[in-house]
Amino acid sequence: EMSSTRRRALKLILGKQTLGEFAYACAARIMLPEPLTVKDAMASEHAAQWKEAMDEEMFNLIKFGCFDRVPIGQAQSGRLVKNKWVFKVKYNADGSIQRFRARLVAKGFTQIQGNDFYETFSPVFSYTSLRIVLAIAAQDDLQIDQWDLKNGFIQQDIDVEHLYMECPEGYNDKLADGSKAALHCKKSIYGLKQSSRLLHNRLSKYLKSQGYLQFVSDQCVYVKGTGADRSIVCTWVDDIILCTTRGNTIGRETFDAELRSEFEVSP
Repeated sequence: EMSSTRRRALKLILGKQTLGEFAYACAARIMLPEPLTVKDAMASEHAAQWKEAMDEEMFNLIKFGCFDRVPIGQAQSGRLVKNKWVFKVKYNADGSIQRFRARLVAKGFTQIQGNDFYETFSPVFSYTSLRIVLAIAAQDDLQIDQWDLKNGFIQQDIDVEHLYMECPEGYNDKLADGSKAALHCKKSIYGLKQSSRLLHNRLSKYLKSQGYLQFVSDQCVYVKGTGADRSIVCTWVDDIILCTTRGNTIGRETFDAELRSEFEVSP
């Protein structure tokens, strides 16, 4: 017979899942390995899904104007920042597959300081600040809401003029005349050393334009208004937390609408 300690441990692990659902979730993760290379992805039984995910990523990069295709000779000294595809399976809470995700990531270690980037530091709120904000929210019975900026990194203008990258594997690397092409980066993408900093700078500038005051002690905590109209914002790269009084429905709706008019936000 199972001891009470083991029963409590099993209940903690399973949560609201049945033992069968838990086993299915584990099996799904084990049976669906994530490829490490494009070659592996195209050789897997889910090649069509991985290709669709890659096409979706390229569509988003093109939609946001992340780069222009140019002759490779236009790159300074012919040197290009390298990149790679990163593949990830997203799961629902019950362990079923939500979607296949492919992200084009720059190999930031191939960038050269003073040429491809200058500053890289990007702050995030401290855990001390988060604990204080949560304590205030609990004390004053504030409502906490969260937003995630969709494709947050690729919405920022790059901070250097001459950043060139190799064409991604699996896509045409030739121009119309048959010559070899390179990508002239116009927006930041994941993996570039300055991407997080560029996002923080733009998000900070946006919040200040909306009347928020930035804390001196923590650059990722902002406050606006007093009393029933007070709102507190915390940012962590592309995640945003908003604390408002429960009755301030208009304030939350306004914040959401204005944020979506400036950034593309996940539903």
